[in-house]
Amino acid sequence: MQQEYKNKNVVVTGGFSGIGKAVATAYAQEGANVFLIDANPAVAETANAIAAQTQAKVIALHCDISVESCVNEAFSTIDAIDIFIANAGIEAATPIDEPMAAGLANFRKIMDVNITGTFLTLASARKKMSAGASIVITSSIWGKTAVPDFSAYNASKHANLGLMRTLAKELGPQGIRVNAICPGWVKTGPAMESLKIMAGEKGCSEESLLKRLSEEQCFGDVQSPEDVALSYLMLTSRYAINVTGQAINADRGALLV
Repeated sequence: MQQEYKNKNVVVTGGFSGIGKAVATAYAQEGANVFLIDANPAVAETANAIAAQTQAKVIALHCDISVESCVNEAFSTIDAIDIFIANAGIEAATPIDEPMAAGLANFRKIMDVNITGTFLTLASARKKMSAGASIVITSSIWGKTAVPDFSAYNASKHANLGLMRTLAKELGPQGIRVNAICPGWVKTGPAMESLKIMAGEKGCSEESLLKRLSEEQCFGDVQSPEDVALSYLMLTSRYAINVTGQAINADRGALLV
């Protein structure tokens, strides 16, 4: 990227592990100053590990993004934001036949983080951004289609795309681009837990289901978080300067739309 990200301020929510950690590491390797926001207090350990690996400035901010006061406090410590990656989210099953007390609680928790939390962080980040800044929201290919038993997650990822498209129109006149990455299957803890649930419903092994999902792609095995992280670098770079309001699939061709 020819030091395009050198000394740029990049904020990544959900940065403790998985895609968020990989994205944060990718920007740090390019010389960016990275702020990691996560509800897991061990995010400080992730930040220290990335800093040691890349020699970049990496700051951890412990924050539950579904709580407005926590979001306000976290963002008050950041002076300016060049790139905001709204990545934090919960992936869990919410079957419609689940007992209502538990089912509704799970549904609300997912919505609180994936939609309300995303909105709260976007609103705070926008105050720190100026012309030339870029926002990327992590959605999912399930934000364009759906699978059984994941109603809250599917709905939240569809909503993420609606939010992205609205903000692309809203912030475009201020010179701020807003896009989304829609990952397919990625080898993360939550994704593999979903795979386990789906395999149980289909009466097959996790290995056979993973093999079938891999074969449905145009090429290769299920991608790693490090693979998908490169899509974020591309989308916030000068090479995508005219790209806004787009939901880019990073799924190895699993969902051809």
